[in-house]
Amino acid sequence: TSDEAHKIRQSHYLIRALQDLNKAEQRNLTASFGGREHRPNIVHLIQAHVLFANYFFRDGQFREAQQHIAKAASLVSFYKLHKIRSPRLHDTSKAPLVRAATAESTLHPPADLIEEGERIHAFWHVHILDKVWSSLLGCSSLLIEDGTPLNEIDTPFPLAMEQYAEVSGALYKLKKNH
Repeated sequence: TSDEAHKIRQSHYLIRALQDLNKAEQRNLTASFGGREHRPNIVHLIQAHVLFANYFFRDGQFREAQQHIAKAASLVSFYKLHKIRSPRLHDTSKAPLVRAATAESTLHPPADLIEEGERIHAFWHVHILDKVWSSLLGCSSLLIEDGTPLNEIDTPFPLAMEQYAEVSGALYKLKKNH
């Protein structure tokens, strides 16, 4: 029947998408440890995990969904997406190991407001998924908010992506005219 064919195609696409995500994660890991491979876009990795988490939750596969939320939460924490536009710049000058770890876990500055908006959206999507599903499933939240400066959220609430594009375009025109 057409339902069976649809399920087979869906399963095939799911397996392929998960394999592609796994390859991207391996490239990211290799690049993190000094490999020569091109590092994938971290925001795209986070977005993929959010999509898979939503898919698996909708499908009732809670363990798989939680694994994707855990991976997304690890990425937003490691790359400090909870500190976008943070007014608190931590002094790591006296701690070489902390300074090295911070350098490794810092993304390049966003190219424009649109890229910054994507990072902001990525963080808040993961934050919301983590809080809602941990509450519904009765498990601990993965993103810790313990009041310490390290874990404090400084990332602003997101705007609509169109607003980032409008402001970015206006700034470009302003720079062009000066």
